[in-house]
Amino acid sequence: MSNKAQVNKALQDLGMYFAEKGKILSTTEYVDSPDRPIRLSHLRRIFRSYSRMVQMLENREPDLFSLAQEKPVEEQVEKPKTSANGALAAAKAAAAAAKAVDSSTQESSDADSE
Repeated sequence: MSNKAQVNKALQDLGMYFAEKGKILSTTEYVDSPDRPIRLSHLRRIFRSYSRMVQMLENREPDLFSLAQEKPVEEQVEKPKTSANGALAAAKAAAAAAKAVDSSTQESSDADSE
């Protein structure tokens, strides 16, 4: 492990990075991101593992960690829910309406033929 100054600087940089991203990235997401502030090999040298870095970030920088966990307001908007029963009822109503239209066209064609 490295000294406290390196740990604190790395935690601040990573906390800001994750806050900008809006989430704590998994190890593979972090490695694949081109704009990461610290290479994974350096993270392992400083923290010994990625999961330990996440724990230390949560304990030492709770404000930045909470910013990284928040979801944008646009995603919090509740979407209308349709249950399976509601979809089934809508399908039955559409089938009944189609049947009513068919029967009314048959009645009108029967009346025309008389």
